Amino acid sequence: MFTVKYLLTLTSITIVSCSTSEHGFIFKRFHRGLLECAEILNIPKTTVQKSIEDQFRCNDQTKLLIHCVMVQLHTWSDGTGLRRSALVQFFEPTAYEALFEPRTDMCLTENLAYVDKCDFVTRAYVTFDCFYKQYGNLARNVHAVILNQKQLISALNVCFAIADIPQEAIQRLTVENVLEVPEAHCLLYIFSLRAGLYNEVGGVLMDSIYSQFGNRTLTQSGKITCVQHLLETSRFADRCSMLNAVYDRCLFDAIPINELIVEAAKHALANVGR
Repeated sequence: MFTVKYLLTLTSITIVSCSTSEHGFIFKRFHRGLLECAEILNIPKTTVQKSIEDQFRCNDQTKLLIHCVMVQLHTWSDGTGLRRSALVQFFEPTAYEALFEPRTDMCLTENLAYVDKCDFVTRAYVTFDCFYKQYGNLARNVHAVILNQKQLISALNVCFAIADIPQEAIQRLTVENVLEVPEAHCLLYIFSLRAGLYNEVGGVLMDSIYSQFGNRTLTQSGKITCVQHLLETSRFADRCSMLNAVYDRCLFDAIPINELIVEAAKHALANVGR
């Protein structure tokens, strides 16, 4: 069972809009993704540079390049399309301009209507082009590459092992809320650290939680105020209890964490001994 004696004294807990994690999370600039995809697609770096200088003007190579980058950064899936919360972190809207979101939405609606639904490369490019021209400039700083469904489940399986949760308790996690399984007391804390949703310096990383799960309520004042008020007015025995309270009282209705844990538990049980 994971012990938390070293967590018993809390000095300060904060909530911030963005930060970074040191727990194996991948951070990239969009431009780094371009260079990686150029290598994968055997596109010369000079072509990539020309594409950047031409503001990603539409041509076959640029479309392939953008599609590759968006897939690599988990901002696009040919199955489900745009992961908006993941893509927007790679753009910087103009601070004094408030219409970038509706303008981007209008661009998407108008332009995607003319693209074959099975032409994923063009649809990814058109989507990027709308954000590039209407939402804001590409960010220069690095941003986290969000985890896809399989990676989230894999991360949770690792957390089961780190927390030393016995098989009987994992079985219970397939049918019970994680907060009702004492052996999984620190599961949400460990997962939040490893998934880049919390760290000891930044605290609860609401921007990262939104990027990962995509529920827009996570960016609204209600959720942010709920977390802030909870952390400012409550005392917790340890950080595991603190993260459990944050998820239970503020976030459970906004993110599918319990559903993910159920799937991860089923996966872990199906692979026992393998």
